[in-house]
Amino acid sequence: MRPRKLSFDNFQAWVKGKADIAILNVMPREYYEEAHIEGSLNACIYEIDFPNQIKSVLPDLKKIIVVHDLGAGSQAAAVAATRLQKLGYQKIYQLEVGTTELRNKNFPLIKGKPVLVLQKTNDGTYVLDTAKSTCHWRGRNITTTHMGTVNFSDGRIVIKDGLIEDGQFTIDMNTINDLDLIDPTYKNMLENHLKSEDFFSVSEYPKATFLLTKAIPVKAKPGLNNYKLTGDFTLKNKTHRISIPAIISIVGHNELSGQAHLNLDRTKWGVTYGSGKLFTGLLHHLVHDLIDIELRLYAKLK
Repeated sequence: MRPRKLSFDNFQAWVKGKADIAILNVMPREYYEEAHIEGSLNACIYEIDFPNQIKSVLPDLKKIIVVHDLGAGSQAAAVAATRLQKLGYQKIYQLEVGTTELRNKNFPLIKGKPVLVLQKTNDGTYVLDTAKSTCHWRGRNITTTHMGTVNFSDGRIVIKDGLIEDGQFTIDMNTINDLDLIDPTYKNMLENHLKSEDFFSVSEYPKATFLLTKAIPVKAKPGLNNYKLTGDFTLKNKTHRISIPAIISIVGHNELSGQAHLNLDRTKWGVTYGSGKLFTGLLHHLVHDLIDIELRLYAKLK
């Protein structure tokens, strides 16, 4: 069943009668701050993190939700209503007018930041879901690029007073996997080379670890980095402190998700094969020092 349409008159009656509804403005925050319905929520449909935002501010799937956009021909509310339905929400109404028409009808609107922010998650230890969490890598030499994955073996994030207090993650270096080579012979050759003494010496150093030392919340719009994570990364028995800008999202009350992207200079951890900083006359054997790392983390309250 498609989301239902809600006329302005019926909506106005609901508001005057103080009906138990959630009003959701799905436009970018800049529009919301310029003019919005008092008490309404804001979650931008254009943000990739929209599902997580919604699950955080509206955990009750049976709540009556009235969705609206700017109006004047916008399709944002219709798209959002359909998305909400797919997420499992059962009582969705699409307001037939938007902010523009509400202003023209002298409906009271206010300015300011969203009145509700992401709900505080429950305190405790969140255990990493290693099956869902991923660590993608990308390395480059003078002629080509290789990309692949390496798996987490365990991890945890500790939340206290609604903020990240502690965390630790372990990577199983034996799981280095290439994704771009089709020929199994070359794929195995590259993976074995990466595991060898030329690169990560996996037989001697099978684990890499990250120990969180500081987590600083950053004010940011939805979809942008909202935490700066600092910690000690250990690889090949060498430890260096790194900082990771990250997006940490609350999913319901008992789940967390995280996204991060960073570049690591492999030579700091003794991975020197083909480095132009350390060797000369490499020609086509040159391997760039920076490794791109993209992280996707999912954790549940223990």
